[in-house]
Amino acid sequence: MPASEYDPSAADDPPRLYLQAAHFPSERQAGRAYFRAQEALYKAPACDLSAYRFLLDRISHVAVLGAPPPQELDQTIRRILATGEPITLPAEIVKTLFQRRAQQIRLGPWVERHHRPGQPL
Repeated sequence: MPASEYDPSAADDPPRLYLQAAHFPSERQAGRAYFRAQEALYKAPACDLSAYRFLLDRISHVAVLGAPPPQELDQTIRRILATGEPITLPAEIVKTLFQRRAQQIRLGPWVERHHRPGQPL
């Protein structure tokens, strides 16, 4: 199933997708975790993951999602996100992030976008 069609509540046997997320007490701490995660993804050989930093209910969050990474990269991502509090994102947010990821993949292998709070993606 393409990531753009991912709906975690719709499938009996969902595809193997990777998602790790955490929220942070400050935007600055989330920024550090986001940039560390982004750097880890950039340096990882042949990984198929995206990192996102966003506000949800005025709380800073970082999420890494995509195809399951090698164990070493998974451990790195978990260590980075452990500087915040691991969370389970609402299904609608997960769906939106996977849709956004699918849109960006069509643009190229490395896409970086920034949006101000309150502005639509």
